Amino acid sequence: MLKKDERNRHAGMFGVSRPPLMRMLRIEKRLKAGGYPNCRTLARELEVSEKTVQRDIDMMRDQIGLAILYDSSQHGYYLGNGGASVPVVRLAEGELLALFLAERMLGVLKPSRFSSQVREAIQRISLYAEDSFDVEWDALKEAVSVAEDSVAEADAEVFTNLEKGVRERLTVHFHYKKPGQQRASPRELHPYHLRSVKGAWYVHGYDAKRDGMRTFALARIQRSVVTRDKFQRDSNFSAQEWLRESLGVYEGDGTKLKTVKLRFDSFGAQHVRERKWHHSQEIPNDDTDGLVLTLRLSALEEVERWVMSWGEHVEVLTPVVLKRKMASYGKWLRVQYEEL
Repeated sequence: MLKKDERNRHAGMFGVSRPPLMRMLRIEKRLKAGGYPNCRTLARELEVSEKTVQRDIDMMRDQIGLAILYDSSQHGYYLGNGGASVPVVRLAEGELLALFLAERMLGVLKPSRFSSQVREAIQRISLYAEDSFDVEWDALKEAVSVAEDSVAEADAEVFTNLEKGVRERLTVHFHYKKPGQQRASPRELHPYHLRSVKGAWYVHGYDAKRDGMRTFALARIQRSVVTRDKFQRDSNFSAQEWLRESLGVYEGDGTKLKTVKLRFDSFGAQHVRERKWHHSQEIPNDDTDGLVLTLRLSALEEVERWVMSWGEHVEVLTPVVLKRKMASYGKWLRVQYEEL
């Protein structure tokens, strides 16, 4: 668990200034050590008033049930037998590591206001945890790190408005600027679901002006306003099912799935085998240098960009429309770099 100096430093950093539970834990530990401390002694050690210490002791004794007794001859308190203990959060070492990893991974969560709130909550849990083992937070930082992907900054007000709209089923008005557009256009959305994909936030919902389900990137939303207009959510909507056949956030046009077959060379094949790209993927279990990856997707927009990222290590076999897209992209490359 965090050592004393680490606790004090994190307490100041995250606004945890000697919370009651921490004081009670320290009081109990001090009483177990003996020496008959009194309110004045404890107040000096905890850097609080004597009245605060007296209130803590009264609560520990009357509400929690600790056998705290006062010895008038010693002018101080001690612990009797048979009493309770201050309740603490008990963490195994693996659980502390899990908390640490969660805190590190929050670095990619935007807007930052929410990541800082969750990070503070994790730090509070760490501060309340019992000293059952000795692991320093900084030592974990040296041992484990999480690299941040490119992150699309979402405005905290936009996120808050959409989250409220999803939770309370309220219509949200905003302006949206699609890539390539000069001006943002007004939208009236019944927000159904917020989703974070590869460092960017998206909202899925019913676009009342266009009479259909749409997906919007929060980074492109401007001037959002939550109205008081309640909407009836489609009871058949399931975000998990709706995006099940997507490679990311685009759900397609509602037609049948597109079968995508990609041939990777030996370099690409090794990397492809190392990850799970989609639940529908089929990869042959053979020992050949290359491989053919098969995917069944509802939309091709995201797989287009993904294929381009592999460069010369992949060849599109099907569908024809995707092959044509890659051919067009290849012609553009030739024009751009023919002088080289």
